[in-house]
Amino acid sequence: MTELAPGSSRRRALLLCLAASAAAVLPLGRALADPPSPGSAIRGAKNATAAEVQGLMGEPGERVIVIDARKPGLWEKGHIGKALKLNWRYSNVTRGWQFDAKGLGSDKAAPLVIYGQNESDGWAGLAVEKAVSEGFTNVLWLRGGFAEWVAANLPVTS
Repeated sequence: MTELAPGSSRRRALLLCLAASAAAVLPLGRALADPPSPGSAIRGAKNATAAEVQGLMGEPGERVIVIDARKPGLWEKGHIGKALKLNWRYSNVTRGWQFDAKGLGSDKAAPLVIYGQNESDGWAGLAVEKAVSEGFTNVLWLRGGFAEWVAANLPVTS
């Protein structure tokens, strides 16, 4: 095999070709970017405060599903107790982030609380939109997210 000298035009051409191939297979700029920040409200969901969510979670007999929709890697650093973690994956087909909707549960009328890191967390926005589109009728978006929960000195699990 012929060795390509550093700085040679053949070496540069080969490296450019490899970089172009990798970009076609792994659109790094898109795959690793966070989803865009959601607006202040999402049709079909109600905004909720940390105090409202805590009150709902404390009601006897109330089955509340709490979903942590933050980006990968934050769950392990701390989350709201009894929250379920969404497992995100990037789809090269749709060129967007997705998760299995089974993680939301099957009771479409149960209160479903979804939170992200803060009010501008696009991950939470995607999860709220998906829950509404899947037919969940009692979607509550903890708009201030985990940051609001922590600021209110509410319990956190790690």
